[in-house]
Amino acid sequence: MFWTLIVVTAPTLFLLKTAIDYFYPRQIRRMAMKIGWNAMELYTKTEICAIRLYNEYVPTLLARTPAQPIIKFISDGKEIQTYTIKEFMIMKNDMTTNDTSLGQLKYDFILYETPIIKKDEYTKYDNYITRYENMKDVLYIEYTSALKCFELNMVQITINQAELPITLDLSPNQYMLSGNILFDRVFLKWYLNKYCNINLAVSDKYVITFIDHHMNYITLPDYCYLLIKKNGYDIVNNI
Repeated sequence: MFWTLIVVTAPTLFLLKTAIDYFYPRQIRRMAMKIGWNAMELYTKTEICAIRLYNEYVPTLLARTPAQPIIKFISDGKEIQTYTIKEFMIMKNDMTTNDTSLGQLKYDFILYETPIIKKDEYTKYDNYITRYENMKDVLYIEYTSALKCFELNMVQITINQAELPITLDLSPNQYMLSGNILFDRVFLKWYLNKYCNINLAVSDKYVITFIDHHMNYITLPDYCYLLIKKNGYDIVNNI
């Protein structure tokens, strides 16, 4: 390797330099070197400027807009109206003095979707979902600071309707908040329509089954629903 460098590379470099000296006079070479130096200097300054602009502006432009809490009005299995919480509170306050479109809404229930900004131990959830039956009861909740949930850790939640059982996957939303009503007919009609493209008719019979946090196998007929409590749940019979 060393002798190859001496015997081959050195003569090649010498011949190359001789050819450059012959074909390119010294003045032209000086000019080319100056142009090359100026180009390198311009490139360096441009790169420094580009990095500075990127660090100053691009992160701001690319930053995700923080998710906003939203209010969803559900009627006959469909989300008929959606507002940000700020829009809703303004319209709700206006209802006391003015007749607004909000007051004309006919709905079955309301879902208040609150993004989980600091997930902490609830890393598998993206949102808390609070259910209301009346818009007058909706209170402004600032993200997750006022919410503490009880995880029932239900597994194998299924609805046996028609021939094939359907698995109900509530994640990545956390519905297990104290006071929430789950698995009544209007809730299931909305869930099946939104996530399964299934229309639950008034006359349809069904049974909800799941395994709760005490590993009890629970069967919930269509005339019952769950009322989530601080340390568990109650089964409420409509009849």
